[in-house]
Amino acid sequence: GGVSSSTLLGLSKEGLSDGEQRKLRYAPTVCYVDESIVHGWSAEERECILARVHHVLTGSGFPFCVLPLQLVFCEDEAIADYFSRSTVAPASCASATSASGIAGQTPNGERSGECEERSAEACAASSSTSSPALPRLEAEQAQLANCLSSCQSLTAKEDLVFTLRTRLLSAVAAAALFDWVLTGENCTRLVIRTLSDIAKGKGAALPYATAFADRRERSTTFLRPLREFSSKEIGYYCHYRHVEVIQPPEISTKAAKNSSLDRLTESFVHGLQANFPSTVSTVYRTSEKLRVVDGAAGLDERCVLCGSPMDLPFGSDSHSDTFSKATTAAGHLLGGVLADRGPGVAATAASSSVMQSAPVTRDTASSVAAKTCSNEASSAESGCGGSCSCSGASAGTTPSDMFTPDMLKPYTCYGCRLVLHDMKDVGGAMFPSRVTHGAQTASNREEMREQIKDFLLEDD
Repeated sequence: GGVSSSTLLGLSKEGLSDGEQRKLRYAPTVCYVDESIVHGWSAEERECILARVHHVLTGSGFPFCVLPLQLVFCEDEAIADYFSRSTVAPASCASATSASGIAGQTPNGERSGECEERSAEACAASSSTSSPALPRLEAEQAQLANCLSSCQSLTAKEDLVFTLRTRLLSAVAAAALFDWVLTGENCTRLVIRTLSDIAKGKGAALPYATAFADRRERSTTFLRPLREFSSKEIGYYCHYRHVEVIQPPEISTKAAKNSSLDRLTESFVHGLQANFPSTVSTVYRTSEKLRVVDGAAGLDERCVLCGSPMDLPFGSDSHSDTFSKATTAAGHLLGGVLADRGPGVAATAASSSVMQSAPVTRDTASSVAAKTCSNEASSAESGCGGSCSCSGASAGTTPSDMFTPDMLKPYTCYGCRLVLHDMKDVGGAMFPSRVTHGAQTASNREEMREQIKDFLLEDD
């Protein structure tokens, strides 16, 4: 949803029309990601928004589908099945729209509220009767709520929702065999992301985040056709072309400008643009000069969250190393101060500093699951009975529901590690299976490389 996405939909419709001389040559399918669980909408609010979405997408003439964000926690086969069952052909709503006697626009070019409401109800009723029953995804919805509740800051929550949305679109494109995914990011939005990503430690991924073609996903390429247009130009287009826009609220809607880094950067850019109109174009042209060196990273040296090449040694956690040094020094200082108060207090402070200063590495992350139950005999003696989550896992593997943010840090880039640092372990499955499988595969490769390192030939 949003002004830019509605503009992209309108431009695609015009470019694919029969009257255009330079006709576009692709067959689009429109996907709307339902993020109602993120905003905590009620069932009535969600149905109202989805009715408007069905009405707008039906008028586009393209096949479309509505995908809930929690679908990202499903396996690839389930995502492909949900996409095929939820995709609606525009002809299914055409009969309902014509039967209700609703015109697309009034003679003066403005859509009346009564016509819009009747059209939305007709399209929603037609789509509900023609499409098969879809899975409710209650378990995946609980996993998404569990993941979002672990975020301790609005900045981390916004980054996590953006990453999950990108992961979902990539999984759907791979399942449907789509070569490209077109997104409606404009120049102003890319400038805001450029400055905020630098502040959040994601400078190494800027060539991907601002380029026209984002090839971080191996199976799909993300394209940004509107990256040359500012938000003001897109607003003018929607106004003069009478484009119907659906603008759902975002996470930071009505929040203070210093509630998150993205919100603060947005307020800074808009304020600077009002006094210096060349601000957005200058920052955009500067970021456009960044280039990506293809093949710089190996197949397993990519962040399991965002897919960017690793900017830190794989399998290590420099953020935890820095934090461990600080906590160790503070522990020694605190132990010296409390030494005069008795040996018990000093010993407690020293042991606390040692526990906090242990960095999360690949070895410690892989050993967490193994410590749950040592073997079948010990689990039987302890009353586990093989019912714990480690009973179904083989040796050397970690179940998906046991990956905590600290265990995932060694396999992510520096920017994603800062996001994971703002997340707390709330128990249960917190990450999609594609992410946990990628981390497990990377861990197995690192372990195998460590075992055969004496037999490998190093390049000069």
